[in-house]
Amino acid sequence: MKTYRYAVAALLSSTACAAFAQSSVTIFGKVVMQVAHRDSGTSAGANIPTALGTSMNGLSSGFGFNGTEDMGGGLKAYFVLEHRFKTQNGTQSATAFWEGKSIVGLSGQYGDVYLGRDYLPAFYPGVKVDPFGYDGSVGSLLAQAWAGYTLGFNSRGPNMLGYKTPSFGGFSARLATSLGEGTAPNTNGANIEYAAGPAYAGIGVSHTDDLNRVTIIAAAYDFGFIRPAAWYSTSRHSGNHGRSIALALTAPVGPGVVKAVYQTFDPDTQSGNLNASAAAGGALRSKLAVGYTYPLSKRTSITPTLAKGKQDLSTLTSTMAYDVVLRHDF
Repeated sequence: MKTYRYAVAALLSSTACAAFAQSSVTIFGKVVMQVAHRDSGTSAGANIPTALGTSMNGLSSGFGFNGTEDMGGGLKAYFVLEHRFKTQNGTQSATAFWEGKSIVGLSGQYGDVYLGRDYLPAFYPGVKVDPFGYDGSVGSLLAQAWAGYTLGFNSRGPNMLGYKTPSFGGFSARLATSLGEGTAPNTNGANIEYAAGPAYAGIGVSHTDDLNRVTIIAAAYDFGFIRPAAWYSTSRHSGNHGRSIALALTAPVGPGVVKAVYQTFDPDTQSGNLNASAAAGGALRSKLAVGYTYPLSKRTSITPTLAKGKQDLSTLTSTMAYDVVLRHDF
């Protein structure tokens, strides 16, 4: 009888270990701080803090949890939770606690189905070719990359139901709808991406209705010594039109990486909805930003950046800005 009890205990122990081995949870995140300075120029094209002089900002700091469970037969359940906060004062960066992502999904041989708060499909093509990743006070910002499309929740959607296909020879697609709930309208989107070896290309669309939509096309190719990239976007926002064109590159130099982007944003019409004042709404904006990311270690880097922005309006003067960003990933 004692031998039987030992055998049962061993069996239960091995079963429990196997069950735990099939599940995993990972903690990840980044802590970012920036010291930025702008001169007295009046152009808004540099995407820098509105206050003159020197300021300190936390840029997309956050932490998160992701986990997977192997359910057998090639099917897995997973979740992702991402919190955003401001490093300089410790406050959360938005009303939603899980402001980055809060999704649960199932993945298998036929792709991923996910539900919750997530990025709209149009977010991915542009951010994958932008050297600054839509981050930094003098880097590209989402509003300009999306040609002024700043409707509602911008890059992320709540109450989202999404599907991502498996990769077929480097091609994949993503479909998603963010359910409006109540009187709010649905926001729908899709993208198609190609990623194989050094090449990347993608197109993404997002729309709420005929008056509010954005389309972005992006491409990049890594030659090893340099990775040139470009994107083009067009939008309609409450009946107003906008266009954005950008040329970018990254190149390894010494132990670090040089980053540069030149971008134009043409809002077409005077409108505060296109992230511009009424006086300068129709002015073409251009911006040149360059930076150098130097790795202090495998997880810590420092990036000084310089940018110049200009709006084509006689009453506005060029704005110069620079910042230094310290980042630690974990």
